[in-house]
Amino acid sequence: MTELPIQKAVSSGLHDYQVGEISVDYCQGRAVLTLTASWGEPYQICIKEIRHFQLTRTEPWGPGIYIACSDLTKTEDGMQRLWLQLNSGDEILVEIAGEPAS
Repeated sequence: MTELPIQKAVSSGLHDYQVGEISVDYCQGRAVLTLTASWGEPYQICIKEIRHFQLTRTEPWGPGIYIACSDLTKTEDGMQRLWLQLNSGDEILVEIAGEPAS
């Protein structure tokens, strides 16, 4: 499976990708997000040095599995913040120590 750089998330660059499997290795501080592009090709975003991982699945806008908005920003304390909002209204938030490698 092709690895997608996390920087692709900037300015809604992940719009319309379908969210699939999400795995988190707590001991290693890593997460892998499997996303499928609109043309059907699967990709993975591998995140190292996670400090915070949060997701909701309450579907306030109804069922949905596609990314509506995404961004990658730097926080005041030097961390990176990956934010995904799905078409369901649910959100995935990952805070990463330092600069992400991919």
